[in-house]
Amino acid sequence: MNKIISSALIVGSLSVSLFADCKVLNFGEINQNPYKIFGVNENFKLVNYQAFSASKPIVYRDLENKYQVKSFSDAYNEFFNYVKENSIKECTTNSYKGISNLDIKYFVDDKYYYFSATLNYFN
Repeated sequence: MNKIISSALIVGSLSVSLFADCKVLNFGEINQNPYKIFGVNENFKLVNYQAFSASKPIVYRDLENKYQVKSFSDAYNEFFNYVKENSIKECTTNSYKGISNLDIKYFVDDKYYYFSATLNYFN
């Protein structure tokens, strides 16, 4: 079990380091200690934070004015794409090196799906 956990931590930190790019949403935390990759010193620093939230109705009216039920996966997909598009745009606009610590939470009641997301930008 310890090997699996340590392997997951190594893969998570390497994925953020090797694939640091504004087009990749990293769910893992970046290593803030300096280290060498391919002979080059890498020292990432968190520089900004962003939060998103949304609510999506479970039942809605379509273009023909008929009631439709939106599945959780459809609502989650819409929210995830919204977060992805806006965070990539923010990252490239401000010349950040990448995105890390993406955390998405959700809550469902009888009428709505509620979503919130937080993430960090790093250089």
